[in-house]
Amino acid sequence: MSLSKAFNERLTELKFHPAVLAVRQIKKRLADSGPALRLKFNTQKRDEIIGEYKRGSSVQDVIDFTKQHMGTGSCQIETEISSALDYIAASAPKLVVEIGTLNGGTSLLFGRFLPTMETMICIDLHVKNKEMLKLLATPKQQWTFFDMPSYADDTVKRVEKFLNGRLIDALFIDGDHRYEGVKQDFLCYRHYVREGGIILFHDICESSGNTSAWAGGVPQLWRELSPFYEHKEFVQSRSQEGFGIGALKYTKAANPFPSA
Repeated sequence: MSLSKAFNERLTELKFHPAVLAVRQIKKRLADSGPALRLKFNTQKRDEIIGEYKRGSSVQDVIDFTKQHMGTGSCQIETEISSALDYIAASAPKLVVEIGTLNGGTSLLFGRFLPTMETMICIDLHVKNKEMLKLLATPKQQWTFFDMPSYADDTVKRVEKFLNGRLIDALFIDGDHRYEGVKQDFLCYRHYVREGGIILFHDICESSGNTSAWAGGVPQLWRELSPFYEHKEFVQSRSQEGFGIGALKYTKAANPFPSA
């Protein structure tokens, strides 16, 4: 393992330490509170944002919008997420879940380019830009946010309670990139996905640690899972560092981890 990859692994371990999690959550809430209040009570700003958002028609337009107004925005390669969105949209999903929402940029893409979507569940330590996401949602869309570590028992129980027996049509996993972290996200939420539903993973391409891209243990998990399911990969270049989206069609008949 390179020094950069080892550093990223160690840094992520520290970020998910319970004591550090609490501090990170507070800092994220404080940083997000000012912009949220300004957007909520500034009618002129709200109208300007809505107008600019509606003028954009392509996936790249919306990605650019998120980078302008939502922090780092959607951290996606346009060709990859466009193809993934088309693939998801073909299944006419009504209930979509994203783990690792961060600034909400990719969530906004789901809301814009999945026309049948009625319920969007966003899970992260603190989902930023909630006010923006609610402002730009269509009237038929319900957006729900869980500001909690995704695979904590309490989080899973709360999501299960909210689902109330409904099943997930599309689950996008882009949270903890450590192998055990992304594996836990899969194991904790797979049973809430409908038969034939789609589970997607971001960052299935290996990263050397020599760039800012870090895929962590996602590529390893993807290699372990993909032989068990019908799947597709959306990758711009096989030589790229990180990124890449893997999509599998979930079936309860598959059992990649018999002891789990």
